Amino acid sequence: RMLFQGKFRSRGRIPAVVYIHPKTKAIIARSAQPLGGIQSARCKEDETYLNTLRIINPSNNDCVYLFDARPKYAALGNKAMGKGFENVNHYDKAVIEFFGIDNIHAVRTSMEQLMNLCLINEEIDMVEWHTKLAQSKWLYHIRQILLGAQRIIKCVETDAASCLVHCSDGWDRTAQLTSLAQLILDPYYRTMIGFASLIDKEWLSFGHQFEERIGPVFVQFIDCVWQILRQVPLLFEFTEEFLIAILDHLYDCRFGTFLFNSEAQRMNAKCKETTVS
Repeated sequence: RMLFQGKFRSRGRIPAVVYIHPKTKAIIARSAQPLGGIQSARCKEDETYLNTLRIINPSNNDCVYLFDARPKYAALGNKAMGKGFENVNHYDKAVIEFFGIDNIHAVRTSMEQLMNLCLINEEIDMVEWHTKLAQSKWLYHIRQILLGAQRIIKCVETDAASCLVHCSDGWDRTAQLTSLAQLILDPYYRTMIGFASLIDKEWLSFGHQFEERIGPVFVQFIDCVWQILRQVPLLFEFTEEFLIAILDHLYDCRFGTFLFNSEAQRMNAKCKETTVS
C-alpha cells in the first residue's frame, strides 16, 4: 500500500506522523503534495491513510484537516503540472486550508533586500528604513509562518483534531510549520538538547536541502523562533545567543550537521565519522 501511496505523493514523500498530542492524542503528520493533476487523480491507499488518521483519534474523529502551506493560486498552478492538492470530495470528512506562505524564490529575494538594508552605508532616517523593511516583506513572511503554526496548534490542542501538513515537496515550508508547532506545544523542544533534536528530526531526517538552499528558509525558521523567544523568554532554556550560534555554524561548515542535502548523502560521506555532527 505504501508503494502505491508513494507514487501518488511528490518525490515519494508519503505522510509521516511527527507528533501526537499527549492529552488529545491528535496527530500532526507531514508529507509532500499529491500528484492529482487537473484530472484530480485518486489514490485509494492515500485516502485510506488519511481517513485512518481521523478514525484513530480518540478525542475527535469528526474531521481531519489538510493544511497546505502554499497560497491557493500556487497550489492551483502545481495542479496544472500534474501535482496540486487534495480533492476533499475524495477524502472522508476532510477539510483543506491554505496558509498563503510564499516559496523559497520569494524568500530569497526578501532576504537579499533585508541584508542590503542592514548593510547600507549611507545615512538613512528611521521612517525610510522601516519603509524599506516593509517593502522587503521579510516580516510579512515571518507573520504568515507564525499564523500557520498557530492554526496547527489550535487544531490539535483546542479542536483535538488530527492534521496533515504539506507544501510542494514537503522539505521547506512544511518543516517550518511542523517545527514551530512542536516547539510551542512541547516544552522539551524549548531546551537546548530538545531544540537540537527538533532540528535533527524535522529538518535533517526529512531532507531539507541545506547545501542547495544555503540558508534562507532555515534562517526564516530561526527568526520565527526568535520572535517567540522575545515574547516568552522564561519558557526557553536557551537565549538568542544560542540561535545566533546555530546560524553561524549553518554557514561556516565547522560541523557536519548542515552539510549536504539529505541523510543518505551525509551517510555516504561519513559525516558522523569525519566531522563533529
